[in-house]
Amino acid sequence: MAVLITDIQRAQTIFAAESSRYPAAETIDTHLRSALLFARAAGSLALDGRKLGSIQNRLQTCTSRLGEARNLVQGGAGTAPGQRAHASNTVAPTVIGPAVTLSPASRAPRLAFGSLGTVSGDPNVSPLAATSNAATEVVADALPIELAGATVTIGRWVAPLLYVSPERIAFVVPAGLPSGETEVIVTSQEGYVSRGTTMISAVAPGLFTTAGGAAIVFNATGGNAAVGFDVMSPQTLGYQRTRLQLFATGISANAALNTYPGNDITLESGRVANFAEAVSMQARTSDGRTLSLPVEFAGANSRLAGADQVCVVLVEALRGAGTVELTLFIGGQRGNTATVNIR
Repeated sequence: MAVLITDIQRAQTIFAAESSRYPAAETIDTHLRSALLFARAAGSLALDGRKLGSIQNRLQTCTSRLGEARNLVQGGAGTAPGQRAHASNTVAPTVIGPAVTLSPASRAPRLAFGSLGTVSGDPNVSPLAATSNAATEVVADALPIELAGATVTIGRWVAPLLYVSPERIAFVVPAGLPSGETEVIVTSQEGYVSRGTTMISAVAPGLFTTAGGAAIVFNATGGNAAVGFDVMSPQTLGYQRTRLQLFATGISANAALNTYPGNDITLESGRVANFAEAVSMQARTSDGRTLSLPVEFAGANSRLAGADQVCVVLVEALRGAGTVELTLFIGGQRGNTATVNIR
């Protein structure tokens, strides 16, 4: 596969030096770029090794794109001005669509390995998938690498998928990716391809919010939070500080941040790493005060691959604060802001 990719890149270089000879130069270049993307996708699938049919499909599409480029090159050199060589009408026009890749929580173009990610595309230009489909199981070991004929490649690795549709794909960032700008390729068995880039880092904290910016959160201590949270929550034997359970991503993949194993949690299913010592939560009130909230737990949500949860304790100084902005920090990185209502 590496030889094929190198050969296509060499063909691109040679063609670029002579492209002025061809009226259909732009179309030829698109075919070559598309062939390269399908070859890279096939290479990533080959590294995974689970989808031999999908590897063959991507290679066949790659071969088709190269054939179209060859036909245009052979028929286009020396064409009189104003004339254009045309590809065979047996192959759909080649379009490389956009693949806008963001954190589904922070909406920033930065992802941590092991975190959740989302790709958005233009279904009118190049659908990301032929139909909509969701994984039947959403724990890490059960996620598929292909849904509705679509795959996502990040760097050299194929990403586990949660959901696909013509305009959006939800996935888990593969482990082992190097930090820095990384190519994202979405290919489908129908021959569509989209490309984008994203930044990969060790952590990329993000809090999930509604469309209006309100945190997706519940009272972990108990009690009704329909109209806001009280600083204290009722318990069987009195009251205790309210614990807010917030949903996040981009926290728990970096094991190096778990510097105090003493606060890890032991469950029947095994030990869960608690990154609370590396996480801080800042609360900013509408009157300009900034408070630090104690973080009791920050770690993986075992029910959904790539998702994290953060448990913070409300402090007395927030009583009656109204709308409060919460901001998550971890490993020197600042996440997005989410709002909660404190009564």
